[in-house]
Amino acid sequence: MSIYPPGSVILAPLSGYTDLPYRRSARRFGCRYAFTEMIDACSLAYNNDKTGGMLRRGPDEDWLGVQLVGGKADKIGDAVDVLNRYEFDVLDFNLGCPVAKVAKKFAGAALGASPDDAIRAFDTIVSRSRFPVTAKIRILHETDPEPTLYLVRRLEQSGARAITVHGRVRSAFYSGPVFFDIIRAVRETLNIQVIANGGVMDAASCGELQRETGCDGIMVARGAMGNPWLFRE
Repeated sequence: MSIYPPGSVILAPLSGYTDLPYRRSARRFGCRYAFTEMIDACSLAYNNDKTGGMLRRGPDEDWLGVQLVGGKADKIGDAVDVLNRYEFDVLDFNLGCPVAKVAKKFAGAALGASPDDAIRAFDTIVSRSRFPVTAKIRILHETDPEPTLYLVRRLEQSGARAITVHGRVRSAFYSGPVFFDIIRAVRETLNIQVIANGGVMDAASCGELQRETGCDGIMVARGAMGNPWLFRE
């Protein structure tokens, strides 16, 4: 069973942005599928008050996902135990964040570039989560699909219910071309749902990403910053 219905446009987890007021603004213009801000596993495991507040779900939110990021399997497991006390529709594991403060903890895209370690952490989440578990990754090479396909196949084997693929490598951060063909290769390889991500700033770029990758779902990130009208568009 798919996590998202065909044609879904999903609001990505955005650190410093996708809190409850931000999500409500987007929802007024048609956003149904949204995530909390990216949650640091260690902060959650240590009961950081600020991190706990980021998990707040409004009574008017009929669908909400949570995304976890971390590099230490034991703390990731502890964080999942905390998340199990809340109500979410999906738990996503971040294997694509490129920022330095995440990478230096061997988390996000740094962890995603090491499939064996990534799968160990992902297995911990799947074994302890009471929610469906998904993953968000970046492509691992711009022209050769095989490194990316190796990672996503293993994620599928480990129980991922869906995978979101950002079509840029870690070093590109959020600029430059999105490599549609790598995302398409992922979609054609897996038997689970694949969500395309990267470069969506308006309806035209959303349509292009969907058309070129063949994915039936799109995740929007920076394009929604300050622009909740994007979902209506």
